[in-house]
Amino acid sequence: MNRLRVPVLFLTVVLCVLVVCEVEGRGRSSRDLPVGVCPETVNVPKTKWKGGKRVQYVEKVKKNACCSGWYYNRKEKACKAVCDLGCDGGTCVEPNVCRCPTSLVLKDNRQCVPPTCKDPCVNAVCVSDDECMCNPDYVPLNNTHCGPQCLPGFHNDPSTLNCTCNTGFKIDPNNSTNCLPICEPECVNATCIAPNTCSCLYGYDKMNNFTCSPKCDDCDNGDCVAPNMCQCNAGFSKNSVGKCVPVCSKPCLNGYCAEPEKCGCDSGYQPDNDPYVCAPVCKIECVNAICVSPNKCSCLPGFRGSEEGNICTPVCSNCINGDCVGPDVCKCREGFSLEAGICSPVCNKSCVNGECVAPDTCRCNEDYMSNASDSHVCYKPCPGVCEHGTCDLDGVCLCDRGYVAENGTCIELKPVNCESCNGTCSDGECWCDDDKPCFRVESAEVAPTTTLAGMELSWVVAGAIILLLLMVMIVVMQRIYSRRKKYETKTPNYYNACGSVVYTVPNTLTKGFNDLDEEEREDTKSVYENVEEEKHVQKQLLSSEDNV
Repeated sequence: MNRLRVPVLFLTVVLCVLVVCEVEGRGRSSRDLPVGVCPETVNVPKTKWKGGKRVQYVEKVKKNACCSGWYYNRKEKACKAVCDLGCDGGTCVEPNVCRCPTSLVLKDNRQCVPPTCKDPCVNAVCVSDDECMCNPDYVPLNNTHCGPQCLPGFHNDPSTLNCTCNTGFKIDPNNSTNCLPICEPECVNATCIAPNTCSCLYGYDKMNNFTCSPKCDDCDNGDCVAPNMCQCNAGFSKNSVGKCVPVCSKPCLNGYCAEPEKCGCDSGYQPDNDPYVCAPVCKIECVNAICVSPNKCSCLPGFRGSEEGNICTPVCSNCINGDCVGPDVCKCREGFSLEAGICSPVCNKSCVNGECVAPDTCRCNEDYMSNASDSHVCYKPCPGVCEHGTCDLDGVCLCDRGYVAENGTCIELKPVNCESCNGTCSDGECWCDDDKPCFRVESAEVAPTTTLAGMELSWVVAGAIILLLLMVMIVVMQRIYSRRKKYETKTPNYYNACGSVVYTVPNTLTKGFNDLDEEEREDTKSVYENVEEEKHVQKQLLSSEDNV
């Protein structure tokens, strides 16, 4: 039985060793990771071809990342714990766990400060609130006081608890039972532990034999006034992690505060006239624009971008036939001039009844035609013949004096009596005040001439009337002629009853009317009646012509 137990026990031990090794092997990957680093599995979308088709799938990939409550410090390239309340003067060793230096104590779980003792510690150091720890070579006398421990060369007086000092020592003024070594010069931030021998206080480093300075882990841009207590220099202040950083009274635009009241510029920016402003840098100069960000121009008001990103061209609301040389500033091309903000064509002569559409080129208005002899003058043809008148440029027939426009031509005005229109005559022509023709009635003999001169009937009607009058006159003259012929046959010599000589025949003027016989008197009376009838017919002719 004892022989069987040994192999069984051996196998059991080997099995346990294997199990332990397996467990350690599985957990080694997590334990070997740095502090604050945790493994995690992420889904990574991937694509592959399967059966000639593109198939998307998700592959789980393991990677390391900072654990919850930790952040990645790029400068130290490590995961650092995060203390939500801060860890001023100490070190955040775990999430929301602040560890203070040995000379400081943690307050409110966020700030490391020197401990506070209500009663001062004598020959001791306040290591915790209301807790004193004796300096080296001192022994406690009570909660706050420590008495010196007599070293060789010293002795204590048991009755007074004072040490009797040897050479190089002096009585402690605070404890007459203790002897203090004498150091000349006095120790600074140190304790004189032997004649002319100083020992630095806790948290201080020795500078020379008699002076010690406080030690701070990080006190750039400041003075270490106590162990791990940094007082920032003028122009600096502590940031959230307790470091002294420069202070600028104004925010640094496009930069950061590099020194007190002095900004450092971000990449792509350079100092401006304003010490708190960093201006963007454009490698290619902006034309009619300002550089608003690195290598990016923004056009000034009145300008717009072009194909060349650094050049902005002026904008004109209307610059046809010209070149835009500035915002809404148009420079007209040759042959054009600026009128009411528009480059209009210039013609050497004004366009009459037309508009200037190109340099020295007129375009006629609607219904107007260009004059072949002068291209700057346009005219409209008269719709009619415009006889006895003149056609003006607007196609209006301007009739001559004594004519009026009717149906596109000029017809002669009917003369009126000058007495009815206050007319006047000059050089044989009579005109009314309203410039119409008129005539004056002076005698029966001139009436027909004046009347005929003012007839407004057409030539056909006038010809017909004249022909009718001629026929009447011919009939009358024929009748008169036949009667005279008859008288000449009967009595060749007689006196006209109207008192005038109608015609003479030899030996007739001396014969009186009373000398005639009865038959001759009847003939003479008949001739007189014929003459009176002829005068009456002439008066009727004159009257009919006036009516015409």
